[in-house]
Amino acid sequence: MFFVRLLLPTLIANASYAQELYVSPDVKSTTVGASFTVDVMVRDVTDLSTFRFDILFNEDILEAVDVVEGTLWRGPGYLWNAGDIDNITGRISLISGAASSKGAPVGFSVGGSGDALATITFHAIAPGGSP
Repeated sequence: MFFVRLLLPTLIANASYAQELYVSPDVKSTTVGASFTVDVMVRDVTDLSTFRFDILFNEDILEAVDVVEGTLWRGPGYLWNAGDIDNITGRISLISGAASSKGAPVGFSVGGSGDALATITFHAIAPGGSP
């Protein structure tokens, strides 16, 4: 099993009201050598126009392979940064997105069901857990 821990220093720069950022699934069992994905989700947010976050993981058992924009943040008019993967320190830094004024709504709301900001692919390289 693994657990992904989020570092949220500047989670959502331009959002109003309550917000929740979480990883889905929050617990995942897998085998060594297998790849799997987790979604970084947001819910209960109003007027979202930018976001930024980092992901920390146990580099002794996981290798980050890829970060792609989630279902919420696709299409023209959205700026996307997949961040910088560092498998030596177990960190993906500066995953971010912004709605531009050209073709995308500048600020939108996400209800209680949640939506994915990013999808991250990991590869299990050893047995153990990742807090």
